[in-house]
Amino acid sequence: MANIEIENSINSHDYSLSFSALQKAIYLKPEIYLVALARHYENGWGTNKDFSEAHRLYFYSAEMGNPDAKAWLNAHPQASVENIIANLTALEALPSGSIKIGKGAQDGAVNLYPARALDAEMEGEAILVCHISQNGKVDNCVVDEETPSNIGFGMATLKVISLYSIESDIEGLKPYAGKIFQFRYRWVLN
Repeated sequence: MANIEIENSINSHDYSLSFSALQKAIYLKPEIYLVALARHYENGWGTNKDFSEAHRLYFYSAEMGNPDAKAWLNAHPQASVENIIANLTALEALPSGSIKIGKGAQDGAVNLYPARALDAEMEGEAILVCHISQNGKVDNCVVDEETPSNIGFGMATLKVISLYSIESDIEGLKPYAGKIFQFRYRWVLN
């Protein structure tokens, strides 16, 4: 959904549509859309209010340099990195096999390998931090770290997630609703 369509759905108060569109758009242009999705969680627009998730999204948006997110964090001193970490659940603590990337991702990722890394015959990895929604679905993944940095492994991993999605055992993850977890994706040359 184009930026103008998201803005129109927000302006017309069709928050279900804008929330759904933003959850997809953050994988394509997180630097633009994370702060808007954070506002939806903060205000309960198209979803339940979730201050923890809003805070996490504002934090990552601020890390990307978004001035609105930085201002929000300054205005909310109770929102701290410690609060984000307190919500972090180890992937190993989640039920075995409850999270995996959709079918075809391994083959499709070949076309998404970062060009700079491919030219340099470089392997790498990205660590994403993802949220478990109230209904047990995995959503709102953001790049937490990439190695080597600034080569494009983080954005490439978000593209893999957007195209092939993360499949989850919804019933098995419901007890972890509202938690976040780290997900490591390795990029290997064949």
